[in-house]
Amino acid sequence: GTPTGPAATASFIVQVQDSGTPQQTKTLALTIRIAAPLVLSAGTLPPAKLGVTYNQPLSATGGTAPLTWSLGSGSVLPPGLGLNSAGSISGIPTALGTFSFSLVATDSATPHQSASANFSITVANAYTVSFYVQPSNSYQNKEIEPDVKVKIVDASGKAVAGVKITLTLAVNPGGASLLYATSVTGYDGIANFDLIVTKAGIGYKLLATPSLTGAGTALSNAFNVAK
Repeated sequence: GTPTGPAATASFIVQVQDSGTPQQTKTLALTIRIAAPLVLSAGTLPPAKLGVTYNQPLSATGGTAPLTWSLGSGSVLPPGLGLNSAGSISGIPTALGTFSFSLVATDSATPHQSASANFSITVANAYTVSFYVQPSNSYQNKEIEPDVKVKIVDASGKAVAGVKITLTLAVNPGGASLLYATSVTGYDGIANFDLIVTKAGIGYKLLATPSLTGAGTALSNAFNVAK
């Protein structure tokens, strides 16, 4: 929230004389500081991760420090994030998506300078869930072979161990139940499932949901179950 940029000063002497007799004279040395125009540059702020602490300081050029920051009229930050007057957006994001808003910076000169610009922040999942082995066609009440496998990695691609993953039937054309539908990821970030679908149907799809804040879900390819 600290402004940068050149500011000029102008020094001069003012002399005032009255019209009395004898004449009175007053001399005064003055200095005027001329601040550079206050400017905000619109843009995309660093991305945030769902459920992960976010802290982003803001900056402007010109003006007279310190600056006071506020949201533009009608603007809303991503849910879970807030703006302080010193110029920092922080908090823990609670919703996914790209959020656009405007910011206003006001300097401490008299009279004040103000500048505004549009910004955006994208909030993404902190972890990625995917089907490492997709479900194959099978028979009702028979284990799907090969085993269905779900993998979870963090934002850097590193495997995440010890996460419970639950499978459900997101598309359930046969009105089936799903047996043995929970598992825990190993050191390689993979959870294995000895999965059984209890009724026949065409076009089943699985939904993988981890018990981990900041993780998304994954939808499998379609598969069929015969009698």
